[in-house]
Amino acid sequence: MFLPRLPCALLLACGLAACAATTPTRDTTSDAQVFHIQPVRPVAELLPLALAAKPPVERGDFRKPDLVELVALDPTIKLDIRYATTRNFLGTPLYSQARAFMQRPAAEAVVMTRIDHGT
Repeated sequence: MFLPRLPCALLLACGLAACAATTPTRDTTSDAQVFHIQPVRPVAELLPLALAAKPPVERGDFRKPDLVELVALDPTIKLDIRYATTRNFLGTPLYSQARAFMQRPAAEAVVMTRIDHGT
């Protein structure tokens, strides 16, 4: 299943909007503090704009995409994908699923490090 990536444009737009909007606060109702902002425009309005944005065209000799899901290589890895929950700086989920993908060499290195260190 292909998951659309949330472009950096949304994070930038939210960050800029938040800077103009309000003083940041921290959620102290949970065991860990979560930084929150109040964007000038609603996230529901910004999200479609961000998803429609295209990344800049890069020139160069780049590695071919070979993304793998991290937990497919090591199911013991525990993920904390805050943007798939309300526990993020906007207080609303931005991803529909809590999944992590990496380029295969990096993902394999993470798994090997975990094996080498027994974690």
